[in-house]
Amino acid sequence: MHDICLAIARTLRQAPPVLAEDAARQKMWVLLVDTLGCLVSGRSHPALSRIAAASDSSGPALALGTWQRRSTYDAVVDSGSAIRALDYNDFYWGPGMGGHPSDVFAAALVVAERLDRSMADMLEAAAVGYELYIRLLDLMDARAPFDHTTAGGFASAAIAGILLGLDDDALAHALAIVLARGPALSALRQGQIAEIKAAAGALACAGGVAAAQLAAAGLTGPRAAIGGSNGLGAVIRPDATLDGLLLTDHSEPKLLDVAIKRFPCIGTAQAAVFGAIELNRMADGQDIRSITVRLADNPVVSHQTGDAYRRPMNRETADHSFYALIAMAAADGDLTLAQFDSRRWLDRDVLAIIDRLVLTADLPGATEGQFAAQYEVDLSNGTRLSFEVPYAPGHPRSPLTFEGAMKKLRDCAPCLLRPDAIDGLEAAFDDMMRMPVRSMLKSLTPAGLLH
Repeated sequence: MHDICLAIARTLRQAPPVLAEDAARQKMWVLLVDTLGCLVSGRSHPALSRIAAASDSSGPALALGTWQRRSTYDAVVDSGSAIRALDYNDFYWGPGMGGHPSDVFAAALVVAERLDRSMADMLEAAAVGYELYIRLLDLMDARAPFDHTTAGGFASAAIAGILLGLDDDALAHALAIVLARGPALSALRQGQIAEIKAAAGALACAGGVAAAQLAAAGLTGPRAAIGGSNGLGAVIRPDATLDGLLLTDHSEPKLLDVAIKRFPCIGTAQAAVFGAIELNRMADGQDIRSITVRLADNPVVSHQTGDAYRRPMNRETADHSFYALIAMAAADGDLTLAQFDSRRWLDRDVLAIIDRLVLTADLPGATEGQFAAQYEVDLSNGTRLSFEVPYAPGHPRSPLTFEGAMKKLRDCAPCLLRPDAIDGLEAAFDDMMRMPVRSMLKSLTPAGLLH
């Protein structure tokens, strides 16, 4: 296609609103509530203070969950890092690559607040971002050397361009500019994982917002070349076509396929963690002699169950390690933020369970985002347990309700947010849609947090 960016921009104008249907509106609201919980609680992660210290700018944009105003770029980096830091935000996996679409809320909320736009404007722009993010992931290859955060910059350029009111031509340039900056590399999540993982999605989203601002100022991008073999052609699978990025079909919004995490860890391990919690309940105090867990046949799962993850040395690796996650959940009957804060994965009883774990990755279903877990367990009293978790809590086939999302928000930030601020999110949907984003964020900003 000669100008894929212009074709995408035009379909964004011509397609009906993503949130036209009740199911999509309700899901988007749940995703926002979930993201706000991740945002506020994520500020407790030690990497956030280092990310904040690296920013010495001041400006018109609000760093979400604080009272500080910074440049738009720095506000998106700071806010997006808080959303992502605890690995608690949403999760999508389809026929291509998996990722965390709620990263794009950093762009949507920061830009909408700066421009004093309404909640309705912000959520529709964010929904478009979700659609583009997921569509690009569906075209990517999980075995390729590119990271899913590549899609965050692409989606955030569209979000910012829509909120800034760019015309088709300028929006097309914004998309070309951010795509030409280059895809992120999958080395980001291999071996013992570095703290930059927390900021990786945010940096991509900030780049997307910057691309939209540059296009708004008249800067042009390589639109004619970006769809070629040295552009998007290098990022998508050989069997995929760029037509998948056009919002011309009338299928259900992709955001309906997004899972909302029940546990603060990688999305691929949600069912496995739930299974380990069930194991704790069924063992009823008996010692575990051996655990064999069959997992999804997927290159990412295969990597996350490799030897590099058997003995995680830091938090970022621990929340990506099936070994540590299953062992902590089996030992304690839950997986919580407190376990990561206390470095529970290094305790002797957890390490003993890790030593008894055998993991294989050969179950079907990963391309539909299933990521099931089958358990075979021998207990000290001679009992053998066999059970399966086909879908994790929060998966679209076992969805998290609005009430569940509100509970997660309260659990994420019990001491950081006033109860009345949280309760305000339960107001009538139509009333919330008319509210300025600025008012909603102000009500959620903790009085004592980074004041």
